[in-house]
Amino acid sequence: MHARCLSLLLSLLMPAALFAEPATVEVLSTPEQGIQPRALVDGKGVLHLLWYAGSAKGGNLFHATRQADKTWSTPVKVNSIPDSAVAAGTIRGAQYALGRDGCLHVIWNGYHETGGKADPMPLYYTRSVDGGLTFEPQRIISGDWPMDGGGAVAADAEGKVYAFWHAGRHGEGEGTRRIFVRMSEDDGKTFGDERAISPEGLGVCGCCAMQALAVRSGPVHVLYRCAANGGKNRDICTLVSGDGGRTFNHAVVDPWKINGCPMSSMSLVDLGNGKVAGAWERQGQIIIGRFGIASTTPEKFTTAMSSSTQRKHPVLAAGRNGALLIAWAEDTGWNKGGTLAWQVLNREWESFPSSVLGSGGEVPVWSFGSAASAADGFVIVR
Repeated sequence: MHARCLSLLLSLLMPAALFAEPATVEVLSTPEQGIQPRALVDGKGVLHLLWYAGSAKGGNLFHATRQADKTWSTPVKVNSIPDSAVAAGTIRGAQYALGRDGCLHVIWNGYHETGGKADPMPLYYTRSVDGGLTFEPQRIISGDWPMDGGGAVAADAEGKVYAFWHAGRHGEGEGTRRIFVRMSEDDGKTFGDERAISPEGLGVCGCCAMQALAVRSGPVHVLYRCAANGGKNRDICTLVSGDGGRTFNHAVVDPWKINGCPMSSMSLVDLGNGKVAGAWERQGQIIIGRFGIASTTPEKFTTAMSSSTQRKHPVLAAGRNGALLIAWAEDTGWNKGGTLAWQVLNREWESFPSSVLGSGGEVPVWSFGSAASAADGFVIVR
């Protein structure tokens, strides 16, 4: 009888015990002294990494996977046109998403093949159908309006791929900028026509990045920063589609009155419990919002360890037992590196006592950290 009671007690206490302390956080350096890492984990638990190397005004993208012995595979060049990616400004770096059957989808800002700086900055796209061993020739996916800030890409398990970017009419300022999308329903083989999905007249912050996420159960989320009221409002906004990208609902979720572009970036992650988390910068701090699976407005806000330190470029990773990792760069800026920091929250978004580990090392110029879940916790790449 005592044994049965003890067994029952242990079974009740075990989830709490597992949840009492945060999972381990492993910090890795980007291979070959690369910058702007983007990490993701596929369905087999393999860690994939995308990064940038070369001059900040024109370089190349590389992809590798981390092996079971914790070494990296031989890097594969992603872009087919040499030096056609851009790192300057930090927010124009590459992004990628994992789609059906392990297909990798990559987008990035770059110059035209001519290399002329007067040409409109294009958004390039490529994909890998063999898990990153090879990449198809890159192609321009953006439209004719001039781009500047970074785009975003999302993909789902049904073969849909979404490429997003923001652009405005030449010489007419940020107020004319809008969010555009092109969609594919055949794993990125072909894309439909571009179309604007953000409200006309609200504008888009010209030198900010954006983020997109296709949730496993269907909805598509987009985070971006507007440039309303003549550029005096740099609010965080959401676009959410519950019908496979045919229509998008819009909302302003976090107002910020600042008469200038903060050159910020965002992050989105599927929490796996019918919720989505987003992170962004406001007044030098990192704000995290929790959304319903198809909601445009957060049901909960929190701030990542508020302090006087200037923080930028948040990244999120969802772990086991509802844990959420937030990493960011501190004291970074234009042509200036910084340091890495992070925090782990439990399922109630309360900080674990030992979760803030301080500096995780240097963040190079024009770079940021990236994060992903791992079998025993989280991996951060800087």
